[in-house]
Amino acid sequence: MNLREYLKNFRRNISTKGIINSIKYKAKISSLKKVDVLFSCHDNSRPVFHEGTFFSPLIDSINFNLQGLSSYTIALPFSIKSGVLAYGNTVNLNSYIIIGFIKRFIKSRSLTLKNIENDPIIDVYFRIFKKTSPKIIIGILPSVEMCIAAHKLNIVVFDLQHGIIDTSRKESFYSDSKRKINKKECWPDHILVRNEFSFEKVKSELKFSTPILIGNLNRYFYQNIYKEGKENQAVFEDNKKPVVVFTLQPIYPIDFEKENSLEGIIFPKVLFELMKFDKFNFLIKLHPSQIQHPILYKKHISAFKKLFFNLRNVDYEICNKYPLDHSFAYSNLHITYNSASIFDAMDYGIVSIVLDDDLEKLRRYLGKLVDTKFVITDPTLKTDLFEHFSKNNNLENNFYNFYNFINEFKTK
Repeated sequence: MNLREYLKNFRRNISTKGIINSIKYKAKISSLKKVDVLFSCHDNSRPVFHEGTFFSPLIDSINFNLQGLSSYTIALPFSIKSGVLAYGNTVNLNSYIIIGFIKRFIKSRSLTLKNIENDPIIDVYFRIFKKTSPKIIIGILPSVEMCIAAHKLNIVVFDLQHGIIDTSRKESFYSDSKRKINKKECWPDHILVRNEFSFEKVKSELKFSTPILIGNLNRYFYQNIYKEGKENQAVFEDNKKPVVVFTLQPIYPIDFEKENSLEGIIFPKVLFELMKFDKFNFLIKLHPSQIQHPILYKKHISAFKKLFFNLRNVDYEICNKYPLDHSFAYSNLHITYNSASIFDAMDYGIVSIVLDDDLEKLRRYLGKLVDTKFVITDPTLKTDLFEHFSKNNNLENNFYNFYNFINEFKTK
């Protein structure tokens, strides 16, 4: 893989400012102290600005409940936010990762991992973990290099599910081909999953990682930590109409992109036509990566202004200032291509109309959830939407397993 291809694959995680901040706000490994827990996540998983700080609803739900234990959060390459801007004692060590990539390229003429025994980036994480000596590491998609370094020091690694557990696509974090050196030490020991469907998928398809069910931490964060925005609902011309939330994705199949290009962005034409009938109110919810990236955000908002300039039943501004759960809390239906937000919708008792009709692929993504009442595949949106509206957005969400997980580490 050449440099251009590699950077293209990681375009959502790379920015000029992120690289500059790696140097500007560099933390030194030698200055780190021993901690009980190491967390890790990227800015893409830290979309919520709350009380002057950016939060990751997933990571920081755990971090918040482990108060009393010492910890750092590693800002993954190449995050912009660290220090006081990010919750959880977040440190930026990415200058070491930059040097590691340079050494790797000089040594092997490749930016990808070739040799787990003598790799510069594995060495960086090894030094970090040895200096901090954590009991556990909890991260969102902890890299192969992180897993290998942690296992050399007998540190247990937890991956925290943030999307769909997909083992079929070669570029997926959970595919064997993602790890050209497919050994146990390349994988997290456990995956903290959000529902029983993901639990069964991990259990049946991943041989090196075991699942632990802890529930939907996005919802936990919104209900127990994040208190703002609950009264800041979108104001439509007619607030009595049912509310439909549409969640965008950063990536679609090429054919879908070609057929659904509107004003320079990808937006389903069939949905756009439905919105014109003015039977429903719509919340157009961007993906976190589209909100966090200033250029992508401006591009989408500019396109929305052109597309919806004469529609009074659409909000794309207020809803994108708050977490996805803010939208689901007062919506009646969810439409998406095949986003992992289907799981979030289910947690609120909301049915998802899925525009992707590839059932084989959907079963790989969603498992048995595809065959439940919460998923309707309809790429033409000819379904009578009224039949699937949810009237109960406050289903009981049992976090019993989550509290057990927290208490286990508090008592160690």
